[in-house]
Amino acid sequence: MGPAFITSFSYSHIERKLNQYNISIAVKRSMLEQLRTLPVIESNRLMQYVLMFHFAVCDEKIMTEDFYYLTPLYEDTLLQYNDEGNDPLLPETHDKEQALLLAVEQGNPSYKQAFSLSSVAASIKVNETTSLLHYKYPTYRFISFCCKAAQDGGLSRYIAYSLSNIYLEAVDNCQTPSELKRIIDVMYEDYITRVHECRQSNALSAPLRTCRDYIEQNPTSDLSLEMLSGLVGYTPYYLSKLFKKEMGMTLNNYIKKTRIKYAKLLLVSQKDSIQQISEQLHFCSSSHFSETFYEQAGMMPREYRKKYS
Repeated sequence: MGPAFITSFSYSHIERKLNQYNISIAVKRSMLEQLRTLPVIESNRLMQYVLMFHFAVCDEKIMTEDFYYLTPLYEDTLLQYNDEGNDPLLPETHDKEQALLLAVEQGNPSYKQAFSLSSVAASIKVNETTSLLHYKYPTYRFISFCCKAAQDGGLSRYIAYSLSNIYLEAVDNCQTPSELKRIIDVMYEDYITRVHECRQSNALSAPLRTCRDYIEQNPTSDLSLEMLSGLVGYTPYYLSKLFKKEMGMTLNNYIKKTRIKYAKLLLVSQKDSIQQISEQLHFCSSSHFSETFYEQAGMMPREYRKKYS
């Protein structure tokens, strides 16, 4: 149930408030649509969800007065804000954080040289004595901000949130700060690479963008030339020829490239075996999957999993 922001104001209450201002209908509608994309939930609705969730799991009815609210472990830390608003658990300065997010929005592949960081995670200040939960809080926040920046850079909302969900789950499963740092590095580079590729391919024709987006969003589907050609209304021969002309590679190679990219996520965030992952991604055998993975990643799947997860 989350991560999400909690508010005491309902969506209708905000809409009524907007009606009090002298703004156009178009602007108001745009603002409300933007608000709907935020992970915000009313406190009353959250309480209802908690009651239903508890009943579904425990088969026990409880009341809101039965709730026990934990005092945050980081309460003392929250009192350490200085006049500039710096937070010791978050990036050292607001400017550095904005620079990191701008690199995601721009899809800047030279971000490592730009920031002179051996690790993006170095921008989050955490002591070895800091509890693991203290380390996870800013990590959740950073992933959410990268998700938003990637959407601003042109990455589809579906892909951006799908990646966010995968990496948030991977953070949940982390047991040490070093694991979290590796997740941050992989996540950050993944978002930047995808935004970069997206911005590079903006000149594609509409049918090719539809085809590309479908492949990106459905890497575990049984993707075939016949199915994709039917999706865009072209003959298989014409789609194959046009795809190579505009994308600079064959359709089959692009499908394999996309599946290997998704395989990297699965290897980092899931516990499935190499065989299970190869079957999910429709490779004829685990050996063929490993060979293709090595061609694109420069290492075998098992090595990649060991290095990054």
